[in-house]
Amino acid sequence: MVEGNPGSAVRAIAYEDLECGDCAVYRRMLDQQLIPKYDKQVAFEHREFPLPKHKWARQASIAARHFDRIDPKLGVAFRKYVMQNQPEITAENFSAKVHAFAQTNGADGPQATAALN
Repeated sequence: MVEGNPGSAVRAIAYEDLECGDCAVYRRMLDQQLIPKYDKQVAFEHREFPLPKHKWARQASIAARHFDRIDPKLGVAFRKYVMQNQPEITAENFSAKVHAFAQTNGADGPQATAALN
């Protein structure tokens, strides 16, 4: 998934764990500083890198890919949503959060939670 200019020769590749607090800080910096300034010159490429120590990171990566396939903008919105709401998300409520996100954003909630399996 790429934000900014996908045709750019300049690429900033981020390996992200959507449950990682440091990745959430990078996401804020990306949204507030980097994309507004460099979106025409740089391709900001995202790659999933869920760490085994995080309980719901792998499922978050799967959900992000699912939403990317529906619409890349929806994939970005999901990544932003998850990183902004990390403190409220748990392994136990993750499926419900994915379902709610899907419905709120015009996607099929049951299909999104089924994609987790």
